[in-house]
Amino acid sequence: MARICFVTNEIYPLHKGGIGRMLYNIAVKNAESAQPADIHFLMVWQPDDVQANIRMALAGLASIAFCPLTAGSFGGWATEFEQSNALNWHYGHAYRQSLMLYWALDEYEKGLDAPFDIIEFPDYGGWALATLEAKATGIRFTGATIAVRLHSTAGVIAAHQPFYEKIGHWAGCIEDMEYQCLAKADVIVGHLGGIIDYNQQHYGFDDAWRARCYTEFPPIELTVDEASQHAGRRSGADPDFIFSSRLQPFKQPDLFIKAALKFLSATPAYSGRFRLISYGWDDAYIAWLESLIPAHRAAQVTIERDLSAGERIKAIRSGITVIPSNYESLCLFAYEASNLGSTVILNDACLGFGEKSRWVHGENCLKFDGSLEGLVTVLRDAIDAQLPEVVSVQTTTPYWDAGLEASAPPTGKGQELTLLLHGFKRREEVSGSLKRHKEAQASKGPDHLLLLLPDAWRGEAMFDERDADVHWLASDAPWPEDIAGAVSQLNGLIAIAEADTLFEPPYWARARQALEHIDVAAFASHARLRLPDGRTDAIRTYAGGAPSAAVLSADALPPGAVYRADVLRELMADGLAFTPHEKSRWYSLLGRTMALGKMAITVAPSPDISIPANRLRDKGDAIIDNALLERHLGKALGAKPAFLPGLALKLLAPLAAGAPEIELSQALRGAKQLWPLAGTLDWRPVEYRMKERALQVHPREGGHVIAALPIGQKDLISALSVRLRHYGDGNPGVDFQLLAFEVEPDAALMEKLECSAEIEGVMASDWQKITPGETVTLTLEGLAEGNFNVFAITARPSDGVTIHKAWTFVDKLWSH
Repeated sequence: MARICFVTNEIYPLHKGGIGRMLYNIAVKNAESAQPADIHFLMVWQPDDVQANIRMALAGLASIAFCPLTAGSFGGWATEFEQSNALNWHYGHAYRQSLMLYWALDEYEKGLDAPFDIIEFPDYGGWALATLEAKATGIRFTGATIAVRLHSTAGVIAAHQPFYEKIGHWAGCIEDMEYQCLAKADVIVGHLGGIIDYNQQHYGFDDAWRARCYTEFPPIELTVDEASQHAGRRSGADPDFIFSSRLQPFKQPDLFIKAALKFLSATPAYSGRFRLISYGWDDAYIAWLESLIPAHRAAQVTIERDLSAGERIKAIRSGITVIPSNYESLCLFAYEASNLGSTVILNDACLGFGEKSRWVHGENCLKFDGSLEGLVTVLRDAIDAQLPEVVSVQTTTPYWDAGLEASAPPTGKGQELTLLLHGFKRREEVSGSLKRHKEAQASKGPDHLLLLLPDAWRGEAMFDERDADVHWLASDAPWPEDIAGAVSQLNGLIAIAEADTLFEPPYWARARQALEHIDVAAFASHARLRLPDGRTDAIRTYAGGAPSAAVLSADALPPGAVYRADVLRELMADGLAFTPHEKSRWYSLLGRTMALGKMAITVAPSPDISIPANRLRDKGDAIIDNALLERHLGKALGAKPAFLPGLALKLLAPLAAGAPEIELSQALRGAKQLWPLAGTLDWRPVEYRMKERALQVHPREGGHVIAALPIGQKDLISALSVRLRHYGDGNPGVDFQLLAFEVEPDAALMEKLECSAEIEGVMASDWQKITPGETVTLTLEGLAEGNFNVFAITARPSDGVTIHKAWTFVDKLWSH
């Protein structure tokens, strides 16, 4: 019996997405099997009440675990990493979710009686990366098959909704991580052959990648409630047309609205409606959709965002379902609508509905050619259409029952490893390096040591020349030509490091294991920033083979990364490494050049390298960055690009060592209204807004509004801070205060808070006033000294008066 763990951020019936519904169907179908697999789910952090509901929904179907809000409970370097993420953005923030899932999988599996046979991740978010690289370096999960299932990566979605996606650090690094996960996965699972083909073409994967793909049609089933509902078309009445996909650009709700308006203009006698019954996260986009509908059509073209599940099913059964998406990897909803008895109209230009799918025009659906006029024509045809079939939902054998055998990668075992050290400041440092090298050799460290030393030290008896080779420098520091000359004389594997770089013993074994795969060009790990007394000051993460991060930051790889000598020589031959014009930037440009060239680089999810804490990240240089991109694009295009000098390249801010901080903003999603008690108002003053990615706390006249934050003492360092924004106008402002309670507050205690400044067992910050247009930070300090169990934020109108348009949000929460 296979033991499988599915990693997910959604599950039916608690979440609306198709991925959660598919995974729930897999669990149900598996439970009905004569030989069921042992299914587990690992979910990203969820508030406690949601966790309880999910456990209830999956009872008897699967075991489940949840990621904690922060990494503090994992201990070790996880806690150090969590406290190292300064709030100015860097790659570690994008990488954090992948690390959290890796640590949670490690902890969850250790509590079981046997390891996982299969760990499956979705393709979005780059979530699998840390787990894949832990396996590649022999740290964890070496016996598991790590699969990635094709849903829709952020990169693929961005390609299908141009002029919409925000570009920047986050999007670039997430798309890089998604690419790397697909490139490194043991198995890639797709629901349709055409979708696998598209991903191969989109990402530029080779035939070896395609051979690791498996086409599996998942179970699609109606629930008992859905199957029992009966609602046919009203006799003699025109049917409604239904759009019930998410309100998102690539789902093309705008095309549905435009086709509706053209249809109604040409068919004035039509009495039915065009109903968009769905949800979305982008209020501005939904407002734009609403603006497309003229007032005189508002009764026939409607956007309905709060229908119950039963009302939605009734509308689909009795109407004609239109799915104009320009991309779908499968679209469970289309299959469900057909099996509910709805006539389904699909976009034939969408790969999920094209010729390699189960959809056949005129038999189980109607298709249009992707154009506005094409959709209007099919709308007319659909009114009287009688389709002879519903689409087949016959499942295929799941990949864990298909007897898949992971193909063994070609290996490069037995290669010798040379450590090239440079940057010695004093003669006395040489003997210390040699001592560490001998100790490392005892734990299968580097086979050879090559020292780059100033020519001025030649002839001095600093060490036994039998212990290391020396390349004498004409100057005090190596030129790019010196590195090129040294590399040209070496074979096998080469680690290049400054003399003050230290390595943990496992580093070398992990490097050798990762580089056994001959397609891997380089290996590294993350790094500790080392204080003079040896303590760790912070953890610094490295993006490795992420091209977008290589544009944004000069630090793609840490000192001490291990490279294939033949790869370095190929780069040198092409004029892409160790060229004279690189001056002192030759090392950082090497890693960035490899990343931009999409070379395979493995970064172990472990801080096995230690560097001095005073070595700040390279601040970057627009001249250097521009030259790097010109060189890369010039090679790719065969000509120098003319537009680059006009770009204003944005650089990542350098990260100072220290200043431990823990980002807690994710917890804002789980905030709950404490006061006034639920049900006492006819509106919701406390609400998380997905579009703003922020918690709205709207004051009320005559009293306080208190929102509980779902965090605990374990998530804190010493102080708690929030960032507040006021988007409204026409009011004197809002007062905010942070609160910490030793016990769960009841109604009596919260009533006291409205009239008393000091209450035993409650710690409070000073009140902070925020006026329209302002952004302020509010902090509650001294939390490490108490035993607090509940944390909250409270709001009241400034001066106790007008709350008109007091749109106040908490968009950042952190501890420090």
